[in-house]
Amino acid sequence: MSKTRLSLDITPTIKQNMDRLQERIGASSYVEVFRKALALLDMITSEQENGTTFLIRDKDGKVEQLRIL
Repeated sequence: MSKTRLSLDITPTIKQNMDRLQERIGASSYVEVFRKALALLDMITSEQENGTTFLIRDKDGKVEQLRIL
């Protein structure tokens, strides 16, 4: 599989988000964060196309539908 180099200009806020996610998931690089984020988004949108809904329960037991995109 061939690779494509990608260069991004990101805001300081996005950089902070990337740093926080990298730490939170124990990723070794931004590339790993990006790959995992893409995989998750792909899975979620695929499931949504098939009619799946996602629910989130807070610590008090309240359940809400998770709205993504």
